[in-house]
Amino acid sequence: ETAYVKAREKQSLLSGIWVWAFRTAFLATLVTAAGIAGWAVFMVTDPGLQRNLLTGIVVLFILPIPQVICGGVQGLSHIVLSQIPRYIIRPLVTLGLVAPLWLTSQQGMVSVLTMLVIFALSILAESIVGGIFLFRKSSFSIREGLGMQKQVESRKLVMATISFGAIASVQLLNSNLDILMLGFFDAGTGTGLYRAAIALSALVTFGLLVVNSIIMPLLAGLHANGSQEELQRLITKSVRLITALSLIGALCLFLGGKFFLGFLFGDAYLDAHTVLIILVFGQFSNAFFGPVALILNMTGNEKLTLASVCVTVVVNIVLNYTLIPIYGIEGAAIATAVSMFIWNLILVCVLKWKTGLNSTILNW
Repeated sequence: ETAYVKAREKQSLLSGIWVWAFRTAFLATLVTAAGIAGWAVFMVTDPGLQRNLLTGIVVLFILPIPQVICGGVQGLSHIVLSQIPRYIIRPLVTLGLVAPLWLTSQQGMVSVLTMLVIFALSILAESIVGGIFLFRKSSFSIREGLGMQKQVESRKLVMATISFGAIASVQLLNSNLDILMLGFFDAGTGTGLYRAAIALSALVTFGLLVVNSIIMPLLAGLHANGSQEELQRLITKSVRLITALSLIGALCLFLGGKFFLGFLFGDAYLDAHTVLIILVFGQFSNAFFGPVALILNMTGNEKLTLASVCVTVVVNIVLNYTLIPIYGIEGAAIATAVSMFIWNLILVCVLKWKTGLNSTILNW
């Protein structure tokens, strides 16, 4: 929404949108916090766990703040600045607070309560730095934002929020279905091998994640201006870069998969090599088809993304249920790789049908 407003040169709405985002995030957190508080007070009998849960509720209320702030900075196309608070400031503050405690405490132990407090302080530091960036790069005013609430299309924003939240939830379920199904079939130690292969195969999609964060506001802005040809050129350049970076990662894992498994996880995980190779094929399909889900989302077609990922969940469940009893963890890997390919193929076809855009390196 920030990128849309910027592209349409309606910067006066920015403060209103950001204030709406803060308020909506607070209300959503309030509902979640009330549920956790009720559970902690009436269901939990362990005093230590109860104390940690109630402390965690406080952290919940500050957790959305840097997300909204950095989202605003990113929407203004200051990509590097938007990543500094989360990926530099928060880790540095956390490390700076944990290291002295770990070195001075007995047996290097740090309590859960202490870590929650440190986590909260790191989020506050992230919010402060992000807030400085946002104020410097915009004319953000809380008072002005409150006054603009009537001009903000709240209903539209709420529906978009629900759609994006549903997409994130279903994708989270889909990405963990293989682990859940392995647990259902009692795969035992194979689950640990599978987790290691998943973690390592993510290297293939590193380029996709980086490029996505850069082009996200650009896609939204070009769509808002109706610049179809320029939008297609951006997509084509992006998918070529993504594919090249992913190909490098895939080749590294193909040629040195056993070395990486042994070096990072130990020789006991070398049995995950076949699973790793299968998952690499699946992850590479994500790169080959390009940032197709992101393009649909940034062009206002998030409901189609949601429908596609729901279909993929069903396919994933059927494949896992069929293949795991026969092939074990290799069956789970095949199910995951095939469902990734099917999901991307569906999205590419939907994108072409709905917008006429092509997110692959193929000219079709």
